[in-house]
Amino acid sequence: MTGGNLGDLTVTDNDSIINGTPSVSGKTLTFAFADEAGNVGKTATVAIPVTSTNYSDYTITATLTVSNKEAPVLTVQNITKTYDGTAVTAAAISGTATFLAVLYDCPQENP
Repeated sequence: MTGGNLGDLTVTDNDSIINGTPSVSGKTLTFAFADEAGNVGKTATVAIPVTSTNYSDYTITATLTVSNKEAPVLTVQNITKTYDGTAVTAAAISGTATFLAVLYDCPQENP
C-alpha cells in the first residue's frame, strides 16, 4: 500500500456471523457471512491498523451487518486526482457507476 502498511486484522465477532477468517489483499477486505437466518441484524467488526509513512497511524474499522436482503452489486472505477495543495474542484471528479445494470454518470459539473 502506497504511503502506509497494513497491520494484522482484529476481528470482533461475538455472534459468530462470519464464516472463516477475513483477510485483506491490496485494498480489498474479503469475508463471508455464515449462512444462518438467525443472524439477521447481528454485526461484527474488523479493525485494520495502518502505519503511515507521512501521517499519523490510524485504524480502519469495518462494521459488517447481516441483512435479510440480497446485496446489490455496485461496480465503480477509481477516480484519482494528485493533490497539489489546492482544493479539488468538481471538474476534477467525474466517472460512472453501474448499479443493478443501471448506469449512473457523475458529470464534471453540477447542473
